[in-house]
Amino acid sequence: MKLIVVGASHGGAEAVQTAIEQYPDSTIVWYEQANFRQMMGWSVEKLVAYRKKLTAQGVTLVDETRVVRLLAATHQLVIQAKEPATPQTVAYDKLILSPGSQARQLTVTGATLPGIVSLRGKGDLMWLREQARQNAQLQRIVVVGAGYIGLGAAEIFAQAHKTVTLIDVNEQPLHGYLDAEIAAPIAQTLRNHGIKLAMGQRVQRLLGEQHVTAVETDTATYAADLVVVAIGAVPQTQWLADTLALTSNGSVVTDAYQRTNLTDVLAIGDATQVNDGPTQQRITIALAGNARQQARNAVANLQLPTTPLAPTNGTSALPVFEYKLATTGLSEQRAHRLNRPIVAVTWTQPVTMNTDATVTTKLCYDPNTFEILGAQLVSTVDVTANINLVSVAIQAHFTIQQLATADFFFQPVFSTPTSFLKATAIAAVKQANQYRPA
Repeated sequence: MKLIVVGASHGGAEAVQTAIEQYPDSTIVWYEQANFRQMMGWSVEKLVAYRKKLTAQGVTLVDETRVVRLLAATHQLVIQAKEPATPQTVAYDKLILSPGSQARQLTVTGATLPGIVSLRGKGDLMWLREQARQNAQLQRIVVVGAGYIGLGAAEIFAQAHKTVTLIDVNEQPLHGYLDAEIAAPIAQTLRNHGIKLAMGQRVQRLLGEQHVTAVETDTATYAADLVVVAIGAVPQTQWLADTLALTSNGSVVTDAYQRTNLTDVLAIGDATQVNDGPTQQRITIALAGNARQQARNAVANLQLPTTPLAPTNGTSALPVFEYKLATTGLSEQRAHRLNRPIVAVTWTQPVTMNTDATVTTKLCYDPNTFEILGAQLVSTVDVTANINLVSVAIQAHFTIQQLATADFFFQPVFSTPTSFLKATAIAAVKQANQYRPA
């Protein structure tokens, strides 16, 4: 079997590794349009060693090569390398597409001025760190978008002692992930580190002639030597529009087994949608963990559809200066936007008996069934891994009563007599007037 994998981000990498394990006698060709070494931030020596290892496993890595067309009827791809410039045609038996996404662009006047950069992934943040350290001309930084990537960019420049303004149309940072009470300490630490928050403001235009000089919103104007745009992403699927079934936003349509509408063609990653666990809606959740799970499932389903993808809860975590936060499932804000009935309780307590550091946990649940729908937590101590337990609870359709009576250990060095997750669930049960000691 000849397997072609397109895309070398998390999904593509996991697909290749899983295929090596499950199909050791197959021929695997792996295409990536970017420079692989630069994308990974590797040394030349590390790349050489990695290529050698792949070759021994039957994998050929071809980077700096775009796949420009899919010829499904003949099981072929048209590829375009930098050298030679002439397009070439390659055949496949099975094809896994991980085309990924590209940064969403501002569409206002001045959006194409020099000095405006869009962010999407690791390589972009590495470039920003280099600019923050080495480019003395960059003193006034405006970041548009207060999601995960936008906060990462703002933190990089704040740590380099630049003047940073963070703009977002929503009233708080991380609006798509956190409710207001969990986001509040994040907003405060951003301010404490010198970042000006311009929340609830919409960019109207970017000013400048030869180079951007300012960002004008519907409220104020902010001087800028560099504007960093981090307002989400769109599927990078334009080249597939005439062959694959796509959703209205450009995502590749897949079934539960990652199969597309074309025989022997599967798709994974940011350019696809998944079943959201709490709502059962098909949505885009652009997270590495999701892409890697899709990749494992896609390889498992190359020959026969045996392994459907389980619903996804959008579980994620992020450090922001001294804070560590994590979230899974539905937030109250998102549930209200969906007109989904939801009730929540927020609980704060020490992380362990040996520290004054606290953790604040918010647990969201269905007011009729008491089924757990989501959770968020924030602390200066890294307790983020606990969010995985709540994700499993959501997938298993746990109720707040079940979590409140679950068996959690107590050890003074590691916990309090009642774990913060269990304590939050107990508070939720009391709130629901359903508390019954086990």
